[in-house]
Amino acid sequence: MKRITSELAYKQLINNPFRSIASMIAIALSTALTTAICCMAASVNDMLVHIYGADYGKMASGYRSIFIIPAAIFTLLVVFMSITVISNVFKISAGERTSSFGTLKCVGATQKQIVESVLWEALILSAVGIVCGFFLGLGLAYLGVLISEHYVSELNSLVRLMVEDMTFSLRFVISWKFCVVAILLSFFTVMLSAYLPAKQVAKKSAIDCIRQTEAVHIDARRVKESRLIQKVFHEEGELAWKNWKRNRRMTKASVTSLAFSIVLFVSLGGLYSTAKGVGSILSMGSDRPVWADYSSDRESHINEVTQRNEWHDFAPISSQEGNRITELLREYEDTDVYGVGNDYTTYYAVLDKEQLTDEMAQMKEEEGYEFSVEIITLDELHYEELCETAQVPVGSAILINDYSYNNHGYLKHIVPFQESLQTVNLFYMNGEEAPTAIAGMLSEEQVPQELIYPNTNELRLIVPSASVRGYAWMASPDDIDGYMEYAQETLDREFPGGREKQYEQLGFITRVYMQGDYMKIMNMSIVFATIFLYAFAALLALIGVTNLVTTAYNNVKMRQREFAMLQSVGMTPGGIRKMLYIENAFSAGKALLIGITIGLAIYIAIDASVRSMLPIASKFPWETLLACVLGVFGIYFLIQRYASKNLEKQNIIEIIRTE
Repeated sequence: MKRITSELAYKQLINNPFRSIASMIAIALSTALTTAICCMAASVNDMLVHIYGADYGKMASGYRSIFIIPAAIFTLLVVFMSITVISNVFKISAGERTSSFGTLKCVGATQKQIVESVLWEALILSAVGIVCGFFLGLGLAYLGVLISEHYVSELNSLVRLMVEDMTFSLRFVISWKFCVVAILLSFFTVMLSAYLPAKQVAKKSAIDCIRQTEAVHIDARRVKESRLIQKVFHEEGELAWKNWKRNRRMTKASVTSLAFSIVLFVSLGGLYSTAKGVGSILSMGSDRPVWADYSSDRESHINEVTQRNEWHDFAPISSQEGNRITELLREYEDTDVYGVGNDYTTYYAVLDKEQLTDEMAQMKEEEGYEFSVEIITLDELHYEELCETAQVPVGSAILINDYSYNNHGYLKHIVPFQESLQTVNLFYMNGEEAPTAIAGMLSEEQVPQELIYPNTNELRLIVPSASVRGYAWMASPDDIDGYMEYAQETLDREFPGGREKQYEQLGFITRVYMQGDYMKIMNMSIVFATIFLYAFAALLALIGVTNLVTTAYNNVKMRQREFAMLQSVGMTPGGIRKMLYIENAFSAGKALLIGITIGLAIYIAIDASVRSMLPIASKFPWETLLACVLGVFGIYFLIQRYASKNLEKQNIIEIIRTE
């Protein structure tokens, strides 16, 4: 019997070449995506092993999640889409063979043998589709690695400016373990997709199969007429509306697969806008493009007395040392250098409500009037300029009387302190107190660009001297390359080994880089992720398109008698095509409605989450929505045009007689 069931499956494939080819394409695309994902994961694993060793060192779990979690998510998406699409193809195939299955049951065929017949069909298709898809997947993975390597090379040129001893190298790797997983997963997907509809058909009784009593479902409820559709599209539109309402089960898989692709495209379009907003807010405000900096390593512990988190800097830098380096850097061709040192975690302050403005008092009312403190020290030249701006003597402490925060996605500035505030008691994390006199204040308009950056502390003090964790020297030289080389030589001389060793070896690190380097990394990440995700979504959409082609083709083929009857009562072939186009427009509209609604919901949820942390200016993805609408209607139009091109050639008398 196995020979008979396999022969029946083979003949079914031969007799329906169009559907067989479409099925193989869907299987091949599904396998290709799964293989490409697995190969890319293997390549990323190889890169991490090259950098950190076979076990990834201390960050093993974190680094594995970099590629395992995304790979698992993308693979599950492929499996979900593939089962939806491929299962629908086999459902159509099994539906067409219902009568044949009834005949087989009458001569003794069991449910198991009926299922075997469909599974043989899937096995034959898999033998071709999975093999072709596997090699296509290797090609896609190789192309993905080539594109990725381009961005990795640019990333290395930036990393070498900031973290000297780390080099990324992504190469194409074929891991047979990953390949076996991809092939087995693809095979499982195809066989499950075939088994589900086969099992459903096999449960029917022989008489029901022969009569095909369940092939056509008559809905006792009358489909409501739509005056709007009748007015706009006339009789063809009214027929299309009724046919579409009665045959929604046939188009369910097509609508689902297409809606799923729309969800990906819409959410990606919105997330791209959000990512660009994040990159914009993270960029500094200074117009000095070249930065050199020094940063100390640190460790923290809980203070036994105060139970506060207390930080210890291994190699802090004094404001005097920072100023000396500033003067050395200024020796390069009269280049103006702005030196600034920062300390964020040494102090906190507790103020009275009367010392605050009403707006700040209201903000702090629930959590108490304790403030995080940032200590800022400047090079002598620019510190003296700020003393003159604040109209205080040199040697004074100046309070920046401006606080910016994220107000529901928008950056808002307020004046936090009363002008009468003259003394601030700064507390160390161990409880010791350091009273500090405030000689003057700077308003928002008076704060230099170099001191405007995101995520500031609530209370910011500019002091004449301090020991701080980090110091930055900002410059805008005419000869950028020459100055960067000179600045690096200066830091290497003053802080030997600072750019060659990591924190745990020396206790500090030095860097010379372009301010925009961080943004370049951010932009490269956004562009690379966008290319990869859109390519993935496009290939996933192609799997859905194969389902649309199969469904549209079989819809026309199975309804030939209906079309012949309509022509016999006066409807022209053009009218039938119009009716089919309108039916597809209803399906396209439903897919768009579902896909756009869910896609926008995902985008809005993520955008709201990001805007709760950063005041970003996100942009509604109008272009993506328009592209989805035009793309979906265009795809439906082209597929239906191809599927119905033989309508003019049909002989209505022969079709009616044959049926």
